[in-house]
Amino acid sequence: DAREEASLVEKINGLIKAKNYMEALNEVDEALQVNQTSRQLLFIRGKLASRLKRYDLAEISFQDALAKNADNIEALIELGGLAEAQSKWDKALHYWNVCIPKTKNPKQKIDALTAKGEALSQLGDFDEAEKTYKRLKMRFSGNYRGWLGLANIARIRGDWQSAKTKLQDCLKQFPNHRLKSKWKLQIAECMLHLSEFEEASAIYTSIPGNHPGHITALEAMAKSAMASKQWDQAIEHYERCASLLPTRHKKALQWRLRVGELMIKSGRKDEAETLFQELSNIYPDHSRVEKGCERLRNLIASA
Repeated sequence: DAREEASLVEKINGLIKAKNYMEALNEVDEALQVNQTSRQLLFIRGKLASRLKRYDLAEISFQDALAKNADNIEALIELGGLAEAQSKWDKALHYWNVCIPKTKNPKQKIDALTAKGEALSQLGDFDEAEKTYKRLKMRFSGNYRGWLGLANIARIRGDWQSAKTKLQDCLKQFPNHRLKSKWKLQIAECMLHLSEFEEASAIYTSIPGNHPGHITALEAMAKSAMASKQWDQAIEHYERCASLLPTRHKKALQWRLRVGELMIKSGRKDEAETLFQELSNIYPDHSRVEKGCERLRNLIASA
């Protein structure tokens, strides 16, 4: 009866809380042999099977729950999520299309529209994905998902100017969102593609941590400074590049050697001598370091 099922569900939830998922699943299976029509037990079995990556059993469980109630939104959501977990995007899209008109819950509708846009993107239907995110943004403008979805479609298409603008709009609309640093890094990525290296570098500098894109920006700025013979600027950029990598990293050594060479070129011989001495101590038998030191000695001798 209802009290027995409630007691059993409480026991199963205790096993789940203790992370004894297999034991909990066995309890559910035994209970379903007695009561095969329990929607609650079918749903719990589906959740447990999904957690254990037994996707076939999970799908059967949620399908059975859905067969007993075609308007079971939770079962539709779980089936959509299962399809996503297995990269079955056509199937996922089907469940989201069924779910969206049925649910009246704003959070569920936002989640389902977002998931539909992702499924369409994965299927390569970017026009329909864009329409879905526009619908989401228009209907739920106070939620970031539609704004970000449109930016992501632009990034996928390689429309970096549009992506940058849309991400900036998203950041302006939701300035205190927990994902704001991630959005800033995505803006910086767009700037790299647009050759806006100084702007990108400024963003990377403002966010704690080492970011691969920052090195890309700094190296591009260094090369640009070298091309215009702005040696001091090039030195500064290469030094910052090297500082973002471990001392013994191959690229870090390459950039420090470049700094030394540029110091010689720009007449900063004392600084170059100090740098090459430091590098000689770190890399006592490295041929490029030895060549740099030899070149410095020749330049000093000819001065």
